[in-house]
Amino acid sequence: MIQPRTYPKYVGQALVLEPDPFVALVDDDNPWVEGLFLTVMIGALVGLAKFAGSWLLTATLPAPATVLEVLIHGIANSGILAQASDPVAAEAATRQALTLIFTQQGFGSGWVKLLALILVPLSYVLQWLYFSLAGHGIARLFGGTGQLGQTLGAMSLMAAPRILLLATVLPFVTVGTTLPLVWSLLIVYRALEISHDLSWQRAGLVTLILVAGFVVIFALTGGALAAGLSMWLGGGA
Repeated sequence: MIQPRTYPKYVGQALVLEPDPFVALVDDDNPWVEGLFLTVMIGALVGLAKFAGSWLLTATLPAPATVLEVLIHGIANSGILAQASDPVAAEAATRQALTLIFTQQGFGSGWVKLLALILVPLSYVLQWLYFSLAGHGIARLFGGTGQLGQTLGAMSLMAAPRILLLATVLPFVTVGTTLPLVWSLLIVYRALEISHDLSWQRAGLVTLILVAGFVVIFALTGGALAAGLSMWLGGGA
């Protein structure tokens, strides 16, 4: 059983793709338990940072309705809306888009800020399960020798780059998604290579297949959620 106090060390080593944390999780008595705990812990910390950051952002800015009207007024004065074939519809669409952005950032939406505490860890767990379960199955097809529990343990380290998102606790600070995403995929590759004793070529190919599948799932799910949220906001206008 890995002691929680060693997690920061393992996270740091995983960020530079050292084999030690992967081997430790693969060899653990209950690797999937360790993996679940590590994933939830990082997700909870990031969710808490996002919650605190959105609360501080709301506290340091005027009321969301005031900010929205100022932005709409500025856009209207720029003449952009007047150039549209239907200025009224263009203004309504702009207002809806800004409201959606405010909601996504947790600006003035208390329920969204609270949801971050739940949705962030949940999303990390779902990603961990996808890359672990699908990765295990595909890796076995490519000659991998690892067990599912070992894959779950090693794959949990893919959450390590998300610690960069702790910076979002500061208002007006944003962290791009590209760096943590690419970094996580490198760790996915390393986890497959070590947990299944794959060559770097096969581990890389399995990772690419996983990415392709994830992109398809993300696009379908994201599109459905965006359409639903857009309809909800439009109906409440």
